[in-house]
Amino acid sequence: MEFLNEIWIWIVGILGGVSYTGIIAAVIYGCLKGGFNRTLQKMNIEKINENLANKQMERIKQVSFKQNIQPIVESELKKVTETANEYIKKQLEEVQKKYDNVIAVLEKFYAYFDDSLVSDSKKQDLKQALQDAKTETSTPNEIEVSQVVIEEPKEEKKEKIKKTKIER
Repeated sequence: MEFLNEIWIWIVGILGGVSYTGIIAAVIYGCLKGGFNRTLQKMNIEKINENLANKQMERIKQVSFKQNIQPIVESELKKVTETANEYIKKQLEEVQKKYDNVIAVLEKFYAYFDDSLVSDSKKQDLKQALQDAKTETSTPNEIEVSQVVIEEPKEEKKEKIKKTKIER
């Protein structure tokens, strides 16, 4: 029995030094720690991160931007127009040379028939026609475009179709 008395003294000594507030604080600490651990275990952090990433990806997909391509298109159109104008200019120079050659041939024909028995009125008509062909023709009317107006395409409004289910 002495042995049990000594154990009892030791237990009372250990518990006697601990106050009631210490015991209550230890119980509250254990309860709170257990509650927090259970709550964290219930929350699946990986699933939350995945959901967050998916939501952000959807938000990024919905982001749109507008790009004005008018200056690029205008510069490219100017390049194409300049190239086309150079090609047309070369072709017109070739046609002008051929035209000058035809007029020179007609002048030679006029000189050939000048001493013939053809009437003077016909000779005069041919001479007048040659003079008309030699004179510069009127230049075509050039239209100068000072401003290019580009119309924006109209956005089509989508009508919401309401479907109703009627049962009889």
